[in-house]
Amino acid sequence: METAVPGNNSYSDVQFKGAKARAIPSRWTSSQYSWRESSRSLSDADHLSSFLANPEVIDSLFEIEDPGRVHQYIRQHPELFSLLLRSRGEAYWLFGPKAHVTARIEQDPEAEFAPRLLVLIRTELNAGKAINLLDDLNRRWWLSVSPASRVLLKIDVEYV
Repeated sequence: METAVPGNNSYSDVQFKGAKARAIPSRWTSSQYSWRESSRSLSDADHLSSFLANPEVIDSLFEIEDPGRVHQYIRQHPELFSLLLRSRGEAYWLFGPKAHVTARIEQDPEAEFAPRLLVLIRTELNAGKAINLLDDLNRRWWLSVSPASRVLLKIDVEYV
């Protein structure tokens, strides 16, 4: 069993003296583990990077068109990973479990914009209802996302 290095975490030496030696491996630094900053043992970025190394996470949540290109794009723009997770959750929440969500690279045939990742929510709802739900998604969350990220990722609906 590993023991903690004194001064290598955010707990005081008086509090949790026995527990901290058992709970915090010495290979973790204080920047990775701090009860003052987060309730998690690792930062969100560390958690997300562990998923990024595993493309099956995205494959399990989305129907992927041309997986090689999609995975490469996500590796090039890792900041999109958390947005993809959230977009899938929002699609489920607003459109219901019957909505199929696809991820693919959208290429502009007129080359007016660079290729970007398209999250397409395929729904059996009528067009008016689907557009209203997409507007709700935009108001609830998407419009608060940075413009730089919205250039790299687009969310749209398709009626099937």
